[in-house]
Amino acid sequence: MLETLSITQVLAAFIGLYMVAAGIGLLTDRDGYATLIGDVRENTALGFVTSLFVFVLGAVIVALHNFWTDPLTILVSLIGWGALIEGVLLLAFRRPFLRLVGLIPFTSSTMVPFGIFAIALGAWLLLAVGADPIMGAQISLSDRLNLLRNNYPDDIAAVEGNKLVLKNGKSFLIDDGIKKTHQEKLKNADIQDMLSQIYPLGACFKGSISRNFNPGGIRNVSLMREIFGRSEQTVSKNLTSINWFGRSVRFTKVAGAGQALIRVRDELAKLAPKFRKYFEESAGTFHWRVVAGTKRLSQHSFGSAIDINTKFGDYWRWSGGKPGKVPKFKNRIPMEIVEIFERHGFIWGGKWYHYDTMHFSYRPELIAIAELALKRGCAQ
Repeated sequence: MLETLSITQVLAAFIGLYMVAAGIGLLTDRDGYATLIGDVRENTALGFVTSLFVFVLGAVIVALHNFWTDPLTILVSLIGWGALIEGVLLLAFRRPFLRLVGLIPFTSSTMVPFGIFAIALGAWLLLAVGADPIMGAQISLSDRLNLLRNNYPDDIAAVEGNKLVLKNGKSFLIDDGIKKTHQEKLKNADIQDMLSQIYPLGACFKGSISRNFNPGGIRNVSLMREIFGRSEQTVSKNLTSINWFGRSVRFTKVAGAGQALIRVRDELAKLAPKFRKYFEESAGTFHWRVVAGTKRLSQHSFGSAIDINTKFGDYWRWSGGKPGKVPKFKNRIPMEIVEIFERHGFIWGGKWYHYDTMHFSYRPELIAIAELALKRGCAQ
């Protein structure tokens, strides 16, 4: 269970449990806790051990977690820094600090508000982790790069600093340091840009799509060319013929794409007859061309995309869309079909702001990142 949580969630859960337990203790054993606090003040050895514990606890939290992105991460970071600063003050200025703290009356009666506060704060932390698991959960750039490398093992050798190194000796900047608009990312994406949008898988897909959210649409074309082929001729050499419900289609063999499409076909064949009209007829796979209205090579150019029956496809341009004006989303492709493609490494154009519901691209790295995000509670 813990491996599916972010560091924020793990720390928040432990801190929350501790505070709820301490709060209950403060309410049920008020005299005992008041005496304990007095002992820490008066007993030098006990005070030193407590100071050291608070310092180490704060240092560990700060070292593991120094994020300030949302309410949960901010609160966990504040608790870590608070404990670290308190530990430093206790170790370096024990007597004057304790005299200052001594101005606060720690009696049996004052344990009640402290206990209520501890329980309330601890309960909020636990509820934040359980009710909204996306809070604090993050898919790091390192996570994304590792999954990219793992899904193209024959082509990508390593991640070295700010470079993605290929087995042919070429390398690409992971982050070129340039702040870009969405349009600029489309035209000149670095590796970080290419992996910046997380494809929504399973319960992470809420149906609504934000403006310019097109996971898989931002591509580093130079990297794609190195992996799939630099030209129409070199891509063609990597193609294999696949029987797609009685018709032969050509698809790339790179990174297991052809075998993945065969598995999709075999699973689709098991669906009820009512679904067959949507996918039996393919509108095309390999076609060296640019994306409509742009100068960017389409995923079809690399033989790693397939369009199913256009009779049931909805495309934002066909619906009257123009650059800067995308019509309301439409879809007639059953999700049973979409989920089969996704299980085998394909992303669906129906989850794009610029929707293309007949389109499926083989992007196993994006599906792997999406699966990790889903496990972490739809993390970003």
